[in-house]
Amino acid sequence: MRHSIIGSITIAIVFFVGSGCSFLEPEPEIPLLIWYGDPAPSIASRTTQELGDAGFTIIHNGTHGRERNRIDLSVADSIGVKLLVADRRLLDAAAGKLSPEAAVDSVIEDYHALSSLWGYFVAENPSRRDFYRLGRIQARLAEKDPERPAWFFIPGPDTQAADLSMPSYASYLTHFLEVVRPKILAAALMPSGNYTAPPLYFQHLDFLSAVSVRYRVPFWGAVYCLAADPFSLPHHSNLRLQAYSALAYGARGIHYYAYQPPHSMRNRARSAFLRENGQLNQLYWELKRLNREIQYLAPALHDLAVEAVYHTEPVPQGCRPLPNHAPIYRIDRENMLISFLVTPRGERYALLVNKNTSRGTRAEIYLGQSVNCVIEIGKNGLFDRQTVWSATREQDMLALLFKAGDGILLKLE
Repeated sequence: MRHSIIGSITIAIVFFVGSGCSFLEPEPEIPLLIWYGDPAPSIASRTTQELGDAGFTIIHNGTHGRERNRIDLSVADSIGVKLLVADRRLLDAAAGKLSPEAAVDSVIEDYHALSSLWGYFVAENPSRRDFYRLGRIQARLAEKDPERPAWFFIPGPDTQAADLSMPSYASYLTHFLEVVRPKILAAALMPSGNYTAPPLYFQHLDFLSAVSVRYRVPFWGAVYCLAADPFSLPHHSNLRLQAYSALAYGARGIHYYAYQPPHSMRNRARSAFLRENGQLNQLYWELKRLNREIQYLAPALHDLAVEAVYHTEPVPQGCRPLPNHAPIYRIDRENMLISFLVTPRGERYALLVNKNTSRGTRAEIYLGQSVNCVIEIGKNGLFDRQTVWSATREQDMLALLFKAGDGILLKLE
């Protein structure tokens, strides 16, 4: 087997050819953003280091003023991660308390020269009456600092229309995209209280994916690991299901919602990653492993477009069953998701997800006549690509082993 480390190398290697030189491009990386509350200044450096070590590429650590943000950006720069900055001036502009243009100009003047700045947090759960102001902020940021996105975190499709002051969620979302014109679509897609997928979870993912394609705005999946009482911490299978399902529907990034509660809220919520004694808990190590897996898959995933997503029985409401004419036409296990994806060059892939978060499974995958070879894309560092089936075999069936909530990416040739 050929060993390679992919997805995490960010330093270009310089080599010389004759009298000229060339640069090897870093491997594509999937952005992994963590919203981790508001660590106290005394532990901000340690927290940033821990999150960087866990594979998060972007950190949002709360709303602050200029001085605290500049300190956090300096810390992030020394560690090699990016920050999504929430400055009170932008939040005030979003709420109508400051001129959008004046707020944007002053914020950019303070931060744009800092290399660890990834983007600007502007609004969470905006209402329709905010859209015009948010559009002005977005336009000004795009004009003055076009390489860094504005971040708007909008309600998820399960939000009641009455709460949005709109006839439906679809009208809310399309109006938001047409007026604000964001560079990224980030919506809350909440699991159930026990971190399992609610009945309409996959229908909502399908909706966000379709809107993303229609408006040419990449959407990011959401993974919730919020340790709010009285619920226990999620199992690693719950996190995997959320992440791999989002990727199967075409997500271009993952937004993790964790929590590091301020002292005033310690009686209502617990840290997602810390035990009572301040030591890192099991969830931290599970997310570190998951993030590493995702980045191993990033070179294959980064230019894939979703052709269709199907489900085995029981098929979730609003979703489609696997047809018998598909390249993979049958899977002999319940609660499986399969996404067919394609590159701009026409190369075919399939991402399969075990939706059962209680146990792993062995699934038999039946291949259509158009498939001559199946290559598994490695995600653990032990191999890059490995042929797991070819047409020279007597059977058209391939058996795969899935962990609970796990995803496996295959190339179909």
